[in-house]
Amino acid sequence: MIKQDKTFNDNIKKRMKKMIGCELNKILHDEFTFTNSVYGKITLFIGNKIFNITNQTEVVEFYGAKEDIALLGFKEVDKSDIGSLLKNKKQVYTPINKIITGIDIVNYHIYVDIDKMEYDNRWTEGIILNFNDSQLAFERSDSFTEIIGIYKGYDLISKFTDVTYFGKEFTNPTSVKTDKEVIEIK
Repeated sequence: MIKQDKTFNDNIKKRMKKMIGCELNKILHDEFTFTNSVYGKITLFIGNKIFNITNQTEVVEFYGAKEDIALLGFKEVDKSDIGSLLKNKKQVYTPINKIITGIDIVNYHIYVDIDKMEYDNRWTEGIILNFNDSQLAFERSDSFTEIIGIYKGYDLISKFTDVTYFGKEFTNPTSVKTDKEVIEIK
């Protein structure tokens, strides 16, 4: 069996726990063109700290082949690591000015038995920031693109791509199991 766990580690979860009760001042992202999505990186300004949410490719085992797969990341950065990943791309600041009351980490789990080989993959699909009166979510688009979707409003978990979608790409699997895990940080 090939197991891959690309979910956020305990250090990231501990860092997020420290963000509870802090103000998300603003976010910086590429200007929207046709949709509410951006390429590869969003910067969050929380209190006096700066964090990047990224969706960048990494070569991983992908159901019998080595593939470039986009994986969500989260890390604290300094001012030199803000800005677009695209050359000459206009970025915009979006003011938020809300206190973070909780953070939900959305993880997807895909188990596939295909061609007598078992694959057990887990990855972080997105992050939902909770405020007293609303939410702000960031979702990786899919496995083969660095796009990140940004959602504002309520019940944003319902905006995420259904985890069963990821099991539909297999034409002749012996077995496919998918599930979603939401880790609540309060």
